[in-house]
Amino acid sequence: MTKHLSQGQVNQYHNSGFVSPVDVLDQDEIDQWLSELESFERETGKPIDFPHKSRCHQLFSWADYLIHHPKILDAVEDIIGPDILCYHA
Repeated sequence: MTKHLSQGQVNQYHNSGFVSPVDVLDQDEIDQWLSELESFERETGKPIDFPHKSRCHQLFSWADYLIHHPKILDAVEDIIGPDILCYHA
């Protein structure tokens, strides 16, 4: 039994290597985290890129929040199991 994804979504991942869409964030969360990303990009004058992009979860609270979001973790667990490690975001 899956926690967040349907069995059809899990099958899609195994057949195609991806699943989309996966609804996990509400509009308030999207607006808040997008605003913080856009603020960073305005301050630096360029889109987020290396090295910030490769370890953003260590640098930004919004990215750390996303990698610990229960719905995201549940969806990932449905595909790879409970041993989840964020190596590179």
